[in-house]
Amino acid sequence: VLMFYTFIIFSNILASPVYDHISAKYEQTCCRHAREGQAPSSSRGMFTIVKEELKKAVLMLVIPLSLLFIPVIGAFLGFVVAAVFIAWDYVDFSLSRDYPLLKDRIRALWRYKFFLVGFGCPLLIPLLGLMILPFAILSGTKLYFDKMKGGTSGSGIPID
Repeated sequence: VLMFYTFIIFSNILASPVYDHISAKYEQTCCRHAREGQAPSSSRGMFTIVKEELKKAVLMLVIPLSLLFIPVIGAFLGFVVAAVFIAWDYVDFSLSRDYPLLKDRIRALWRYKFFLVGFGCPLLIPLLGLMILPFAILSGTKLYFDKMKGGTSGSGIPID
């Protein structure tokens, strides 16, 4: 289990520049709330990004591993957490551009946890997940702009 989560985290770290580029291009072409391309302007900005991503990686290791010690309900909660975490991976590219701090992203994700479970569940189905994985980054970006950022009221994510 530890090797699986470690593999997932490191593969996402390696693929994240490509996913981020795809997400940014999709924002520019398809999302009505898209922003101009933003990049960290200094080494301090890059340091903040790396620091926040390391916190996220630790969180994504600690929570599922701690659920292994909860009998019976731990397995169910593990499935729900896995669905949320896999959805978070694909929504986070757009979300982190607006909310670079992990605590703010967690507040936003908690508010939309049911959307994330619904988005992440199909990605956990073995063969179906592999077939739809190439579209996950596009769908995550679209979910962020349609439901989380803009929503039906256009009010955005209240993180207060």
